[in-house]
Amino acid sequence: MADKTTEANNYAETKTNEANTYADSKAHEADQYAEQKRQEGDSYAQQKKDEADQYVADRHQEMEKFEADVKGRADDYSQTTRSAADDYANQVRANLENQYRARLTEFLTQLQAQVSDTNNYNSLENN
Repeated sequence: MADKTTEANNYAETKTNEANTYADSKAHEADQYAEQKRQEGDSYAQQKKDEADQYVADRHQEMEKFEADVKGRADDYSQTTRSAADDYANQVRANLENQYRARLTEFLTQLQAQVSDTNNYNSLENN
C-alpha cells in the first residue's frame, strides 16, 4: 500500500506542479495582456490628446485669421469713412468759400455803385 500512497503523492505533486505551472503561465499571460491593454490605452489617450491639441491649434488659427479679417474690414471701413468725411468737409469748405466770395463780390459791387453814385451826386452839386 505504500506504493499506492507514494504513487498517489507523486501524482498529486505532479498535478500540483502542473497546476502551479499552468496558473503561473496564465498569470503571466494575464499580466502581458494587461500590459498590452495599458499600452494600447496610453497610446489611444495620447492620440486623443494630440487630436485635441491639434483641434485647439486649428481653432486658434481660425480665430486669429477671423480676427485679422475683421480688423482689416474695420480698418477699410474706417479709412473709407474718414475719406468720405474729409471729402464732405472739403465740399462744405469749398461751398462756404464760394458763397463768401459771391457775397463779398456782391457787397463790393454794391459799395462801388454807392461810391460811384456819391461821386456822381457830388459832381452834380459842384456844377
